[in-house]
Amino acid sequence: CIRDRPSSTHDPAYGDWQVTTGGDSVLQVINGEPTFFVSPDSFINVIIRGSISVNTANDDDWIGFVFGYQDPDTISLNYYDFYLFDWKQNNQNFGGNAALEGYALSRVDGTVTNFGQTFAGKTSAQINVLQSQYSNTDGWIDFQTYNFALTYTNTRTVIEINGDTLFNITGCFPPGRFGFYNYSQSQVSYSDFSYEVAAEFDVVTPEVCVGDSAFIRAYTDSCYTNAGVQVNN
Repeated sequence: CIRDRPSSTHDPAYGDWQVTTGGDSVLQVINGEPTFFVSPDSFINVIIRGSISVNTANDDDWIGFVFGYQDPDTISLNYYDFYLFDWKQNNQNFGGNAALEGYALSRVDGTVTNFGQTFAGKTSAQINVLQSQYSNTDGWIDFQTYNFALTYTNTRTVIEINGDTLFNITGCFPPGRFGFYNYSQSQVSYSDFSYEVAAEFDVVTPEVCVGDSAFIRAYTDSCYTNAGVQVNN
């Protein structure tokens, strides 16, 4: 089950997110400012899957999703902290900035009061583009369904579209909400949601004798901790 961000003075609540009766898909119908539709729960060490399709041929802007999303009102109404995957169909000059066709994975961290100006072309100090893939063949296609997979763990983020890995980065990532993102793009459908646990651990001492202790490294909110496991007969 997913929900929109609650409205506040500077919140980007510019979407019209229409959830189906069964709650298994949502359609964003407005061509407007950046808008998010986020889960009520936080996630970490999961693989989240779903589908995205744009059901109009009248626009060419951004679709995508957010994760590691921290609710702004836990700090201030204007402060945002999350990771953003966005995908644009075509190149254009958007709000005076060069907005490029293709994908980007960014960290949004800071006070944002003008979302449209901040997000267009990503020239703002509040947005750090971690990786990108831009070209005149990387835009999404109208009326085509794309299957995405987000692997989000304490130490790794992997994003795939139709089985192809676009981004694979390592770091120390916090739990946070997952949600969908639109900017100036209407008639976008998100559906077929699922998630599964992606356990984060490795064996520090893989070769041990019976009766000895083996150590595994379990990744937690602070990235990792070591734990001993007794090997018995």
